[in-house]
Amino acid sequence: MPFRPPAPSSPWVATCLGGLVALSLAGVTRTGAVTSRAISVGSDVPSVAVQALEGGQAASLNDVVGGGGVVLLNVWATWCPPCRQEMPSMARLAALVEDPDFAIVTVSVDNLVVTPVGRVADFLSAVGLSSNAFVASTGLARSVLAPRGLPSSYLVGRDGRIAKMVIGPTEWDQAGHLRTIRDLLSSDGSEGP
Repeated sequence: MPFRPPAPSSPWVATCLGGLVALSLAGVTRTGAVTSRAISVGSDVPSVAVQALEGGQAASLNDVVGGGGVVLLNVWATWCPPCRQEMPSMARLAALVEDPDFAIVTVSVDNLVVTPVGRVADFLSAVGLSSNAFVASTGLARSVLAPRGLPSSYLVGRDGRIAKMVIGPTEWDQAGHLRTIRDLLSSDGSEGP
């Protein structure tokens, strides 16, 4: 009796495809090597493809963030109410930290087929965060940048490494966050994680 491949809708095919997707998201390459994609305190900012909201230039996120300054990297989406709730506190934070070595970089993980770029830009403009805005609309980008949910925020030190992670909404203009940012700004970035 000749071999007949299972029907595409069979549980076996679904299990295999699900396993392949899980392995690729976990960072397993075709050769079986595991790459480190987990974002954590002390790790470098991941090399994820992003696109500038204004102008549409493609870039790598680690190139955008790794300029020697201190960066608040916020990963969010327009459909996420907690994300939208915390955005005004980031605008207030920008006004409180008047330092040329500090920047807020926002990365929207909206599906741009469903949510037009204009809607993302309009929201950021309304809250005063339209500069340094990017989109990373692939599922892989979201799984790498926000593996535990949205919003996901990362304070990045001068050395380009994650110094602090905040998963979920927060008030960024609180004293504790300000102190951490000022400490990072006063650091020369030569300390290890």
